[in-house]
Amino acid sequence: MRITLDDPSLLPDLVRFLGERGCVAQPTGDGELDVFCLSSMHHDTVELELDLYLQRWNARHPEAQAALAHEL
Repeated sequence: MRITLDDPSLLPDLVRFLGERGCVAQPTGDGELDVFCLSSMHHDTVELELDLYLQRWNARHPEAQAALAHEL
């Protein structure tokens, strides 16, 4: 799944945060990354899981906004 981040300087932090939750995140461009969660194989489950992770990360970083690409 693709995630966009409006502050590219925070990409390393977001990659680390997702990695700690069993996801593999690969930056693909300025402010974008592809994410694969190893704990979930179903698309709907992965999307829900990532959405919850991003809500948590966004709460910790009110100065930035990360979202699934289709949500922006």
